[in-house]
Amino acid sequence: MVCTFNHTHQDYSSATLGWDETLPPSLLPTWDRWKEELPLLTAYPIPRRYSKHDSPVISVQLHGFSDASQAAYGGVVYLLILHRDASVIVALYS
Repeated sequence: MVCTFNHTHQDYSSATLGWDETLPPSLLPTWDRWKEELPLLTAYPIPRRYSKHDSPVISVQLHGFSDASQAAYGGVVYLLILHRDASVIVALYS
């Protein structure tokens, strides 16, 4: 989904369209598919409270990863929480 948006955005940016101009017909199928897939993002909840354990926190770490190509780029940061009882929580950080 993100790659679809990036590709479409790159394509329409290179078409030198004004902000209020209609996309050319060649870009409409990709744009329409991206709009249809947008509601799928609700399947990925991002919790706001990351640690629900009563055990004290020993360590909090952020782990980041990114990658890029000519066609797309992306990145993500995960939060890792280690508790004294040896429980571990890993969550997408937003």
